[in-house]
Amino acid sequence: MAYQAKTIEKGDIAKLIRMLAAEATLVAPVERSGEVAFAEVSGPEEVTLDYLNTLLPPKRFVLPQIEPMLHYDVDGRYKLEPIYEQEKRILFGIRPCDVSAIAYLDYFFTENILDIYYTKRRENTTIISLTCQEPGENCFCICADCGPFADSGFDIQLTDLGDKYLAEIGSERGAELAAKAGDLFAEASEAEAAKRAELAEVAETRFKSTTTYFSAAIRHISTETLPEGLWEELGDRCLACGGCSYVCPTCSCFNVVDLGAGGVGTRYRCWDSCALAGFTRMAGGHNPRKEKQDRRNRRFYHKLSYYYVQRQGRHGCVGCGRCITACLGGIDMPAVVKMIRRGEVPARVAAGG
Repeated sequence: MAYQAKTIEKGDIAKLIRMLAAEATLVAPVERSGEVAFAEVSGPEEVTLDYLNTLLPPKRFVLPQIEPMLHYDVDGRYKLEPIYEQEKRILFGIRPCDVSAIAYLDYFFTENILDIYYTKRRENTTIISLTCQEPGENCFCICADCGPFADSGFDIQLTDLGDKYLAEIGSERGAELAAKAGDLFAEASEAEAAKRAELAEVAETRFKSTTTYFSAAIRHISTETLPEGLWEELGDRCLACGGCSYVCPTCSCFNVVDLGAGGVGTRYRCWDSCALAGFTRMAGGHNPRKEKQDRRNRRFYHKLSYYYVQRQGRHGCVGCGRCITACLGGIDMPAVVKMIRRGEVPARVAAGG
C-alpha cells in the first residue's frame, strides 16, 4: 500500500488506547515495581510510553513460552483436537528492534516451514510501534539495521513530535484501524512528515561510539577463520542458564512435551535454549553437544553464519542489547563479535573475571 502519514495529538492517545482495548486484547508497556514490562491492559492509566526498552521482549505474545497445541485421546480410538488461538491482539508501543524481531520470527515460522499455530496467532496480531529517540545504555540496533526507527513490519508507527505523534500507516490493517479512530488522526503536513527523517538522524548520533561489526563476524564465522580457543573460552564463561535465549527476541528454539495419563492429555510447545545441557540430548541418552563450548558454538553459528543468513534473510540479532544485560559471563553478542573481528580472545585477569 502507499505510504500514509498522519498525526495524533498527545492528549488523544488515551482515547486511542481506550478504543484499541475495546477492539482487541491490548498489550502495552506497563511499569511495575520500577521496571517496565509488556502486559495486557484495560485502559490508558496502566500504560507508560516513557521507557527505553524492556528486559523481556514482547515475543511471547506471538510465540508463547508455553503453548497448548492439541488434546489427544489414544485410549481405544485415536482422537486429536488441535488448539488454535483465535484471540485478536494489539501490541502497542513496542520498539523497532522488536518489530524487526517479530518480522524475523514471521520468516522463520512461515517461509521455511509453515507453522499453523504461529501463523494463526500472527494473523490476529496488530503492531503499533514507537520509535526510539534516546537509546538505552546497551542498545546497538543501529549496527543491526533494526532501528532506532522501523521502515517496515509495523501496522502503525508512532514518532514523538513534541505536542503530537506522527503516525506512519504501514499496512491495510493499520489504515483500517486509523479509519475506525475517526478524527483522532489528522493528515500530516509536509513539514511534520519530513520531521521524521530529521529526528531519526539525530537519534542515530546518540548511540555510543563503539559499534558491532556484524559483516566481519559473519565472514569469519562462515569461513571458520576464528580466534584460537574461542569456543573453549566461551564455554568456560557460560553458566548454562539459558538467559540469553529467553531475553532474545529472535530465539525460536522450542521443545514439545505431552502431559497426561491413561492415554489422554495435552501436547504443549515450550521455549527451550541451546545453552541447556539437555537441548540436543537424544532418546538413547547420547548428546552430540554435551560440552558447553559446543552449545555456545551452535548459538553464534545460528546467529551469524552465512548459511543461516541465507535461510532467514538476515542475521539473527536485532541489536536490542538484552543479552548484554542478562549474561553474567560477558559473552553477549557485541562481546563475541568483537573477539571474532579482532581475532583474539582476551585473557581474564582473575578466575571468573
